[in-house]
Amino acid sequence: CGVCGCLVTAERRVKTYPQTGNTRIYTYYHCTGSKGCPKTAVREEYIEEQIDSVLRSCRLDDSFSQALESVVQREHQELPGNAQKIESQQEQSVAQTKVKLEKLVELRLQGEIDATEFQTHKARLQSEVVQLQSSLESFHRKASVVDATLASSVLFATTAYRDFEGGAVQTKRCIARALSENYLLTLGKLSFQPHPLLEQYRTFEPPENGPDMVASGANTGNNPELCRRWESNPHALTNTRF
Repeated sequence: CGVCGCLVTAERRVKTYPQTGNTRIYTYYHCTGSKGCPKTAVREEYIEEQIDSVLRSCRLDDSFSQALESVVQREHQELPGNAQKIESQQEQSVAQTKVKLEKLVELRLQGEIDATEFQTHKARLQSEVVQLQSSLESFHRKASVVDATLASSVLFATTAYRDFEGGAVQTKRCIARALSENYLLTLGKLSFQPHPLLEQYRTFEPPENGPDMVASGANTGNNPELCRRWESNPHALTNTRF
């Protein structure tokens, strides 16, 4: 709840229409009211309409999503080569640090440094080796996460609005959780912040008029400027794990 911070709960109500004898079940969402908050309720249809509207605002055109997917695939294919370059640099740094350790031992044996100084420098050099190795492992993990994040966000932005519209309750819940981590219901009004990647996709929303897509910077594969932006830096929009 955006007023008191309590949880929001769903309540089902059954209504029978005397004239037709038909019975319908309605689902309403409202604050639990644990802190005396007014239980201003909204129907489930309203919640779905708000989510559907945001999903459509961040959707990607099929042709543009294919272009993004090819960029992600290319990045994934180039990852081993990039990793080898970084690994080679790290190995050189490790080798140089080990040489320093050997020289440090020689200085100690020759009596040019005392035991305390020897242990201090040794600990520092060993720490450098550990940090270099940890940096390489971190590179592999982050690169994999970035590619997975981009790929999953592109797929979500391309298909989620269709899956949500015709999906079962469980499917809609999964999509809603992926769309945003925090929903606030404040006196009958729903607000939420989409995932950072999806929020940036919303700036590429194409107009309904197809011929105007390229001119307006729409999210279509026929937009050369937008494709160049992704080609030059496909990881630019990645902020957090999707």
